[in-house]
Amino acid sequence: MTVQGDDGIRLINTKNSEVRNSRVTSGRFGSTGIAVEQCFSCVRTTDTPADSAGNTVRGNRVSGRFSDGIELDETTDVTVTNNTITGAFTGIEADETVRASIRGNTVRNSFDGIEIDCCFTGEVNTNVATVEGNVLADNSVGIELNIDDGEVVVRRNAIVDNRVGIEIERIFFSDGTESPRYEITLNRISGNDAYGVDNERSDDVVDATNNYWGAADGPSSRTADPLADPETGALADGSGDAVSAGVAPGVSNVRFDPFLESPPSDAPSANATATAARSG
Repeated sequence: MTVQGDDGIRLINTKNSEVRNSRVTSGRFGSTGIAVEQCFSCVRTTDTPADSAGNTVRGNRVSGRFSDGIELDETTDVTVTNNTITGAFTGIEADETVRASIRGNTVRNSFDGIEIDCCFTGEVNTNVATVEGNVLADNSVGIELNIDDGEVVVRRNAIVDNRVGIEIERIFFSDGTESPRYEITLNRISGNDAYGVDNERSDDVVDATNNYWGAADGPSSRTADPLADPETGALADGSGDAVSAGVAPGVSNVRFDPFLESPPSDAPSANATATAARSG
């Protein structure tokens, strides 16, 4: 199926539905290619509560100036796999969504490749999202993470040739109870102009151990002197992608030691396309 126009395909308050093998194109910023969402205002009676769960977006091609190529909004247990998105402002956005499986997709030429925003409600969730086996290339930011609570797993991705590979956003409105957990491991992080991992929560430490940083000698630093790993003290004095600085002088807020000296064999290559989802 081919959909062309300002709005693409929307699954609203659906369960166990699937959008697959469609082509969605648009030329207007402000629209969405494929949306999976919960909508309280769409429910007219209390007999049919708003709920969105168990849906799948698979094997689609989304191109054009969409605000979001694929948008997940207040849904649960959703799978987004083997899709190709080009030219959107955000390739795949998961907003207030829990247990999202985002695997085997390709996002290119977007501002944010994948963006995960979650859970400013104070709820503690076991898993917010698993981002695995994707190719994020030629974007401004490969993966942007901004969660209040819960865990996001980022593994076995090719995050290459972006301005920033992975960016952990600063929380501007905080009640001081945030406890996000990020597992960033076994990724190919290379060719990103500014940072491989930029942790903007300068006083927090993010674990990004056992990644390949684009060079056998590990990550680099953008500071005059190389930054130290906040736990082991190893220096980010390699020729790979850079890690960000923390509050303590000379210390990174990214755990990078140990690192991989070569790309992980089960991560996609930089020129891979969305043909097969990777499993953990």
